[in-house]
Amino acid sequence: MQAKAETKEKCDHYDIVTHKFVGPNEEDIKTPIVLDHWNSCSKEFESNANLFPHDIANMGGRIVKVACFMYPPFIMFDLDKEVAPNGRDGLDMRIIDDFCSWVNCTIELMDIGSPQWGFVHPNATGTGLLGAVAMGKADIGISMLVCSRRLLVLGWTKVNAVSDKMRHAEIAEVK
Repeated sequence: MQAKAETKEKCDHYDIVTHKFVGPNEEDIKTPIVLDHWNSCSKEFESNANLFPHDIANMGGRIVKVACFMYPPFIMFDLDKEVAPNGRDGLDMRIIDDFCSWVNCTIELMDIGSPQWGFVHPNATGTGLLGAVAMGKADIGISMLVCSRRLLVLGWTKVNAVSDKMRHAEIAEVK
């Protein structure tokens, strides 16, 4: 008689978490909301919830923190308000201004200083514009980010439960 071999698979369980994406109250935005749970063995969600519940057609006046630095003709700020009504101009500024006018959000600029795109380090810290976004100090980073290796770190959306530290370590290895 042959004994039946049992395989014990290690199953990981992940909480799929988001936050309230819209509205002006920053504390509400920081409160985590569990959308569903994922079982790595069954490869199924517990309740098959909508993982993308946000409709950003109206962000309800949310303040969007935008990290940038002076980089004409893409980013210019501290301008004469008679020339530029918001005191800012440039290609990237016009794009973000138009975006917020369409989806009902408000821009809060974060001038990070001298032209500094920065880096994201394996320990989930960073410098410059990319570091401000990676560490959650800014929601968006603008300043001509359409060139070079910076494209490797511009996608921050993730559905899986890979930790931020792991993700940043993988990004650093790509460089």
